[in-house]
Amino acid sequence: MKFLVSILLSAAIIPEVGTAHLPPTVILDEDFSTDVDDVLAVRMATKADKLGYINLACVGLSCSNYNASRAMHGLLSYDGYSDMPIGTCSEENVQTNDYWGELWGYGDENTLIQYNSVELYKNVLSKSDTKVKIVTTGYLYNIANLLKDKDGYELVKTKCDSIWITGGSWKSGMDNNFYAMPKSAESIRYVINHSPVPLVFSTSNTMSIKEEYRCIMTGDTLNSSDPVAKALKKYGQVHNFNMENGYYSWDNVCVFAACYPFEVNQMHLTPCNIYVAPNGANTFDLEGNFNCQVIERNSNDLTWYEDVINSYMN
Repeated sequence: MKFLVSILLSAAIIPEVGTAHLPPTVILDEDFSTDVDDVLAVRMATKADKLGYINLACVGLSCSNYNASRAMHGLLSYDGYSDMPIGTCSEENVQTNDYWGELWGYGDENTLIQYNSVELYKNVLSKSDTKVKIVTTGYLYNIANLLKDKDGYELVKTKCDSIWITGGSWKSGMDNNFYAMPKSAESIRYVINHSPVPLVFSTSNTMSIKEEYRCIMTGDTLNSSDPVAKALKKYGQVHNFNMENGYYSWDNVCVFAACYPFEVNQMHLTPCNIYVAPNGANTFDLEGNFNCQVIERNSNDLTWYEDVINSYMN
């Protein structure tokens, strides 16, 4: 097993070359507010872009706060993406987060490019030469409003490959992204009922083993000078969370699954059915008429996934 891990870790840091196909374009949509794994997810996405696995076109926000845009711009600038356009939330969802201040100083407000997320996503879809993956780690406001827009719906139908969604308590329960904010339940329900392209869910089962009370935790191997590490540290201090072993990796696990080849991330998709009630409670069913897919790991060795994900973020 250690030999296999060594081989896969080595392969994980080498980009694919000589491929006859252009990498998929990716729209990354984040809440960037309720916790701190959104920061980890951004790093996973920029690294996937640098390796040639994806073409990261833009990053959008499902929280409406100028300071969130400043923080996102700072993080992207540190990673070499100061010209990356940032989508502002298409709904009024004002939130704050203590770690944003750790990121502002890495960006220049004069280079901050902002557009309404729906308009930005439509632009990306219309201009992309390849099929587009939409990867969302937060509330589904922007995705639902994109589908409610007549032109947006048609662009998703013709130019989008799939929509990858972080959220869902396996096999049933309440997930923050589906119920915690006004219109969050309404938004995920709309996406499920109206999406013209496949939906893929990264659930609690994707990043944890419930029976062992064990979750994928990453970010603990970062250099302390890295702004991602600074954001983790600040969040831990404010919320009295011990970051010694990293942080819960809901969002970056979804990005890992969506933006890296399956032979690298050692994951696969399983057809499934999801129902979300008006209050946001969700139920997954492996029988009946499937309306989505769920991401599953090939192994229960969570340490392996932690090591590989950390290798990308450093």
